[in-house]
Amino acid sequence: MITVLTDIPSEPQLAEINEIRRKISMVPNSVLDRFEPLTTAYWDYVAVVLYYKDLSLTGYAVLYCNPFKIARNELELSVFVAPEYQNLGIGKLLIKQAINVAKSFDSVDEVTIMVKRKLGLEGYYKKQGFSCSSSSDNSFSMSMKYPLVRI
Repeated sequence: MITVLTDIPSEPQLAEINEIRRKISMVPNSVLDRFEPLTTAYWDYVAVVLYYKDLSLTGYAVLYCNPFKIARNELELSVFVAPEYQNLGIGKLLIKQAINVAKSFDSVDEVTIMVKRKLGLEGYYKKQGFSCSSSSDNSFSMSMKYPLVRI
């Protein structure tokens, strides 16, 4: 089951999100270098997509505006799936739903995701419709863009 939040999550939802973050941070070479719990006090996400399996949160995606970027026509995406649920298609579902949510914002033309090179996920995100953006390439991470097409 997928749930989309455009407001601050409840405390139980936030606890579940932080549990996924904790699990991911414990995996060697993880996308999260350390566990930093999210709090509602600094909640700045535009939308959160939650994926539940058997009433347990197994993954989530967040869309947000990067305050350090000049362009305001894009949203950044982060996707997190609990380690024990990875490689089951949950990330793909989260990305698809997050892209659909991003399309609902008229001023947004693209979604960007930052990918750590050491994780080797470039091919995965290309299969989801993202392409490399040479503007933010370095040896540590790369920026990948998904242009939003509205019909």
